[in-house]
Amino acid sequence: MQAESPESIIFPSLADHDRKLCERAIRQLQARGVIADFGGGDDPEATELYVWSERNIPIIESYFRFGGLGVRAQQEFPIIQLVLEDDAQSHPLRRRLDKTETGLLLCLWIMYHERMNEVDGFLVPVMVGDVYARLSALYRTDKVVPETLFREVIRLFERYCLVQTDWLPDDFLMSRLGLLPTLLTTFRFQDVGEAQGWIALPDSVTGSNDHHI
Repeated sequence: MQAESPESIIFPSLADHDRKLCERAIRQLQARGVIADFGGGDDPEATELYVWSERNIPIIESYFRFGGLGVRAQQEFPIIQLVLEDDAQSHPLRRRLDKTETGLLLCLWIMYHERMNEVDGFLVPVMVGDVYARLSALYRTDKVVPETLFREVIRLFERYCLVQTDWLPDDFLMSRLGLLPTLLTTFRFQDVGEAQGWIALPDSVTGSNDHHI
């Protein structure tokens, strides 16, 4: 009896088009950790991939489960995320953030929670100047994150679908960020008060943190 190929075991009875979508979904989750349809149909390929993935989560889950990973669909938003199923500190997908990345990520998390009920839909627009002001207020410091470093960290967050960017060529502080609901799962705080309390801890910002984004 001829042995089944690895492809047929992992992806049983998939038609060619479904197999290609499954491969795209796996690559997307491996590279960015997220499959989303933030354009609401404006990007047909993104919509097709999200719809297929949502309908076929068990197939995608069966692939990632071998690596100790789970796949989660958010109920209120068009988002499917790759998640760590345990707290293993050595998992390859766990990224260690430095204090600037941690501080800015936490600031954006708080801003999303503060403003999410003020907008229709799930994207919360903020100006870069607003982010700097909130950073100063949260951490009670006059030190400013240099523009080059700020852009670098935001590019990292954009890669993992946490924000969208609209940079103005001649006015950095008036440039806009679109905060996305994927920020909601970057920390496990119950509310903004708990997050702000964590900021006050001596080592919360001065040290780095393992994080999966």
